[in-house]
Amino acid sequence: MKNKQKKKGKKIDSHIQMPKSVLKRFEDQHHRYYYYDVRRRFIGTNGHAGSTNTELGFYSLEVESFLNANVETPFSDLFTIIDEISIDPPSGNINAEFDYAAKRFVYALIARNPTAIDRIKKDSLINDLLSPQQIHDLGMMLGFAAETERDFLSNYGTTIAINSTEVPFILPTCGTYQLPLEGVLHILLPVSPQKAIVFVEENGTDSIIHNNIVHPYHITDGQDVGVLNTVAFSAQCTLGNGFVISSTRTALENAQNEVNPRDIHLSTDQTKDS
Repeated sequence: MKNKQKKKGKKIDSHIQMPKSVLKRFEDQHHRYYYYDVRRRFIGTNGHAGSTNTELGFYSLEVESFLNANVETPFSDLFTIIDEISIDPPSGNINAEFDYAAKRFVYALIARNPTAIDRIKKDSLINDLLSPQQIHDLGMMLGFAAETERDFLSNYGTTIAINSTEVPFILPTCGTYQLPLEGVLHILLPVSPQKAIVFVEENGTDSIIHNNIVHPYHITDGQDVGVLNTVAFSAQCTLGNGFVISSTRTALENAQNEVNPRDIHLSTDQTKDS
């Protein structure tokens, strides 16, 4: 919430899961994008980062401030680094600080998952004692503390996937999706139509680290991006809520229609040369 929030009394329009700072990176020059509404099952043509998946007073001002200071601003600070990362020559600064901010962002996304928060609402005692906003706050704070403690990404390497095709990455509002590639689990977090953060399972980090330098993946086949988009689309639909964001309508339609994704291969340019 680095950007200004719309205040209405003591409440603001909270982004339930994916923050505005990421959503707006998928907007066009008119500050719009396409979106698929999972619950209503249609593709919208006039999505805006400021209003997608928001609810007035979903979180309290205190929790919004916590997320801003501890999660969203540190993550937004990575965008300059991400945007500067290139293939030729390899460049960027994916260091321990980058890794820490990116993983905490993922843990916050998990904590903000509406499905997880809904489980708390099923407790009749909690419903009697707390307001809906207090339940949302409690679910987020407890979930974030639990995910940070679990730290399931601690043994994952972190790199960037650069999409050089005309097919854009699409963004599920749950943030991440995962798939095994050549026996190694990869978790992707799109941060623009051309860039995604990739967490690589420990047994596969040799594919991204060469001479102690982290190299980005380079995707040059639009069909490979289409497969990734299908997995992203399916991940959000499996949750039964939220949205899938895209800079083009075609990318959403193709992901929606795809049923048998083919195998893909992610590689760094360094890997190709070796």
